Amino acid sequence: MGIRVERLLPTYPIQSLVMKHINDLPLECLSSIAEHLDLPDVMTLLATSKQWNLAINSNEATVYRCLAGKHDSRAGFTPSSRLPEALRTWASPHVRSITTWEQYCKVQVATEQRWRGKPAPTCTLVVHEFAQTQSVQNIRIDLEKSLIVTTETRSSVHPDLESPDMGSINRIAVRCLLDPAGPALFCLDTSIPIYQLELSNGYVVSSHSEGFSIWRWAVDQQQDHITYTSTQHQTADKPTDPTRGQLVSIGKFSHPNNLFRFVYPTLCAAGPDCQSIQLWDIPSCSLIQTIATGLRRESMVLPTDLTDTHVFAALDNVFVYSRQTGQLVFQLDRTYLEKTHYNMKPPVLTDWQRSSNSWFEKYALSEYRGGSWKMEDDGRDSVSLGLEEMSGVHVSPSGRDFIATTRSGRIIRVDFTSPIPESNVSHYDSPTWSQCRVSATKVHEIRSVAYDGKRIAILGCKGLSILYMNDQPNTKAQGLFYPFPATSMLHIPLFPESAGSIPRSDGLELTRDMCWFSCVPTRILRRHDRRVIGVVDFAKEREVVSNKSNN
Repeated sequence: MGIRVERLLPTYPIQSLVMKHINDLPLECLSSIAEHLDLPDVMTLLATSKQWNLAINSNEATVYRCLAGKHDSRAGFTPSSRLPEALRTWASPHVRSITTWEQYCKVQVATEQRWRGKPAPTCTLVVHEFAQTQSVQNIRIDLEKSLIVTTETRSSVHPDLESPDMGSINRIAVRCLLDPAGPALFCLDTSIPIYQLELSNGYVVSSHSEGFSIWRWAVDQQQDHITYTSTQHQTADKPTDPTRGQLVSIGKFSHPNNLFRFVYPTLCAAGPDCQSIQLWDIPSCSLIQTIATGLRRESMVLPTDLTDTHVFAALDNVFVYSRQTGQLVFQLDRTYLEKTHYNMKPPVLTDWQRSSNSWFEKYALSEYRGGSWKMEDDGRDSVSLGLEEMSGVHVSPSGRDFIATTRSGRIIRVDFTSPIPESNVSHYDSPTWSQCRVSATKVHEIRSVAYDGKRIAILGCKGLSILYMNDQPNTKAQGLFYPFPATSMLHIPLFPESAGSIPRSDGLELTRDMCWFSCVPTRILRRHDRRVIGVVDFAKEREVVSNKSNN
C-alpha cells in the first residue's frame, strides 16, 4: 500500500528521499505536507505509518480544512475557514449533520463520485408527500435561508380575487428546505397565472401576461429597507412564523415578453419583437439598458442569459453582446451549426442499472469528431435547409463558458480560453478563432435545462438526465470540434414511452449536491395525476424511495 513520494511531494526538496526517511521529519513538516494533498492521498498516508497518523491526527482540523478548501475551489465555490459557512453551499439534509472537516471532505469526494454514477445516489419522488396537494411548475432554492419556493395551482378561490382557471399556476408557496414534508411557511395567491419564477439574492421575480412582479424576503426588507410599491390583488397566508419565508411585494412593471433571466440585481429579457434586449434593475424596478440586436423571432420568445459583462441570446445561433458597448462581440460560425444539425447521433444505452438500489440508466454520449458528414436524403444543400432554433442558452457562474440547447436534444458547448471581447473584433465568428473551444453532443428531447458549469440537468419527454462535465484543457481538436467534456449520461426514465411531449416547465433546479424536478411520474406513481416534486440527492447513497403505498 505504499505511495510514490515523487508524486505526492512535487514541491519539496525531500522528494528524492525514500519513504523510511520521511518518518524522521518533524510532525509539523508532515502535517504541512498533508495539507497540500488530496483526500485519497491522505487516507493512504494514514495507513502507511504511525508517524503519519500522529502528524495528521494531531493537526486534523487544519489538514482537512485545507483539503476541503482546495476541493471547493476546484468546484467553483469560495473556500471557507468555518464549517457552518461551508455547509451553507449544500442543500442535502444529510450534509447538515456533519460536525467535522474530515466528514466534510469525505462527503465532497463521495458526492462527486455519485455525480459520475458510481455509486448510485438517492432518488426520492413526492418529496412533499401529503403537504403538497396541488400541481407544481417552477422550483427555486434559497440555500442561505434553507427555503424552497414553488409555483402551484391553488385549491380554492379567494373571494377578493377574480375566479381563475383552476388549472392555472396562481400560487407561490414557500417551504423549509430541511423539512419539505412539513406545512408551507408562506403562500401567496395571484390573480394572474404565473409563467416563470426566478430567485436571486433574496428577490423573487415572476412573469405573467402583464409583465413582471417582484417580491423580497420580509426579513431582508427589515434589515435593509428599500422603497417599494405593493402589488394589488394578492393575498398572503401565513400559517406559521410571520417572518420566516414571508415575501413582501416590492413592485411590478409591464413587459411584452415573459421569458427572462434574473441574476441579482439585473433582469434580462427580450424587448418588443425580440429586436432588442432590455436590462432592468430589480431593486428599483427601473430599465437601465437596451441593447439593439436586429434579431426577429416569430414566436416572440428569445431565450437569454447574462453575466456582469455580457448578454447572451439564442435564436438559430448564439449571439453574445457586450454590456459595456452594446456591440455584438461573438457568434458561432454557421459551419458548427450545420455539422451538429446533420451529423449527431442520439445517446446509446450501455448499462441498465434499474434494481432495488437504482432507477438510473447509463448512456454513452456521441460527439462530433470531424470527417465526412451526410446531408438529408433529398439532396438539398445546407444553405437551403433551415437550422433548428436554439431553445435555450445557459452561462456558467464563471462566465467563461456556455451551453446552447435545442428541443431535439443537441447541446453545443463553447469554452472561452481568453476573456470575451468588449467590442466588435475581426474574425470573432471564424471557425478557426483560437480563443474558444467548441464541442457538441446529443441527448434525448429537451424541455428544461439547468447548468452550473460542472453539471447539466435535463428534463425531457423521457425523464431526467444528468451529465457531469470533466474538462480536459490539454485535449486537441479533431477538425473543428473538441471532445465533449462528458462521455456518459445518467438517466431516470420517469415517463412512459407513450406519454409524448410534456409541457415546457421550469420545474428544474440544480445545486452542488441535489437536483430538484417537477413531473408526473406515471410509470412509478400510477395514482398521481399532478406534477409532484422529486429530488436526486447526490450527497447520500440509498435505495430509491418511491412511496410504494401509492403504487
